[in-house]
Amino acid sequence: MLIKRICCTVKEGFKEEFHHHQRQWDQLKNIQGFIGQTGGWNLSNSHSALIYSFWRSKNDYQSFMRNEHDQIFVNSGQENTYYSIKVSVFEQNRMNVEVKNHLRDLLIHSHSIKVDYKPCMKNTENLPPFDLKLIGNAVKSITGQCPRVLVLEGLENKDYEHYFSKVRFERFKVEEDWIV
Repeated sequence: MLIKRICCTVKEGFKEEFHHHQRQWDQLKNIQGFIGQTGGWNLSNSHSALIYSFWRSKNDYQSFMRNEHDQIFVNSGQENTYYSIKVSVFEQNRMNVEVKNHLRDLLIHSHSIKVDYKPCMKNTENLPPFDLKLIGNAVKSITGQCPRVLVLEGLENKDYEHYFSKVRFERFKVEEDWIV
């Protein structure tokens, strides 16, 4: 599985337009190997949009980038709404149906998501593809390869916001329109 993190610094006065154009990416649901996508506004920087997309394999993702990405991007009209874009990719070689189902739960049911990067263990063989746990009404997912592990924690409703309020990690409120 491959996870793509996209961070856009949106121009002043263009948040609504960026939000509107981000909805155009719903075309991803028709792309082979696409699992899902979520995103929202960074709670620490209101002009920073964070988007996470999940792909079955690196080959599926690369095929999308070669064949469909540019057309969707141009048609979205999004390119003039932000100053900068930063993309990171995380790859995990093991994926099963249970992990995929928990990932869909994270994408569909999360009100907010906390993102953290942990140092990778020296022996990557002991690193599980995902460590899925229920934390209150949260789902915790861990994946990645050296040199760091990506940790996504999603909260199902805003009643648990206090759980995220004391942490210094990347956090965003999920925009329902951006879920694919």
